Parts: sequence; C-alpha cells; structure tokens
Amino acid sequence: MRKNIEKKLDTLDQELKLLLRDLKQLSNKDLAWKPTQDKWSILEVMQHMIIAEELSLKYIQKKMSFQPKLKRAGVVTSGRKAMLWLYLNMPFKVKAPQLVAEDMFIEGVTFWDLVKRWNSLREKLREYLASLPDDIFSKALYKHPVTGRMSLDGMLTFFIQHFRRHRKQIQAILLNFKY
Repeated sequence: MRKNIEKKLDTLDQELKLLLRDLKQLSNKDLAWKPTQDKWSILEVMQHMIIAEELSLKYIQKKMSFQPKLKRAGVVTSGRKAMLWLYLNMPFKVKAPQLVAEDMFIEGVTFWDLVKRWNSLREKLREYLASLPDDIFSKALYKHPVTGRMSLDGMLTFFIQHFRRHRKQIQAILLNFKY
C-alpha cells in the first residue's frame, strides 16, 4: 500500500480514537439528545459518518469485482477533490444525501454498538486497500455522490474532511447540551 494512503488511514484512526475517547464518558441518553427536533443527536451523527464510509467501501469493492476499465486520476480528479474540500468546509449546513440520512439510522443503537461497527469497518477498509494492486491507486476508482470520480487518495481525503466537519458538529452539540 502506498505511504500516503497508509498515512491517511492512520490519521483517520487517530482522529476516531480521540473522538471516541471524548464521548465514551457520556451515557447513551446523553448521546441520543437532540439540540432540536430537526437536528441530529451525536449517535445519529456517528451513524451518518459510519454509513458514508461503509457505502464508499462497498462501492469500490463492487466496482473492483468486475475488473473495470478505469481512467487515470489527473487534473480533473484533483479539481474534484478541491471542490469537495470547499463543499465540506462551507459555513452552513448541507443536506445529507438520502443514502446516508435519517432513514438509514438504527433506532436505539448504543454508543458501544457504533464503536464496534466503526472499528470493524476501519479494519476492513485498511485490509481491503492493502490487498489492491499498486496501479489502482492512480486510477479514478471512487465516485463521490456530489463531486464525482476521484482516486482512493481522494476518497480518504473526503473521509478525513467529512470526519472533521462532523466532529465540529458533535462539539457544537456538546456545547449546547442541556444537562
């Protein structure tokens, strides 16, 4: 596996570890608290983040299952990565695509259920990426629902930026928490 890919996976794992460390002291009731009826709880934010990563992994696994003819990632895919960064760093709320929104959330899920699911997902992601031939990392394999095709490096950049955006959302929920 390429060093830049491994480094991004390490960043994702470290940031997840820090988030879980901060949240594990809270009760499930606290984590299920919603600032308002139309906003997500911390558990819902976590589910959204997990589903986005799960669906991305499933997409690339399915895509690779039929030996596709892939275009080389280049200037256009780099532009998409930059566009995605802008999209994820807008100061206002962006509606989540339906595939990763409330309809997909599990009612009554616990923090520890999500921890187990997320850690397992991250292991599967690392193992799968390690199993891929080196030339795949220069191809536009991943398809983001908003910005389109990009490399696996672009996918991991998305995961990192997406994680950080929602980490801020979780911090805002905690700041407004009504004890």
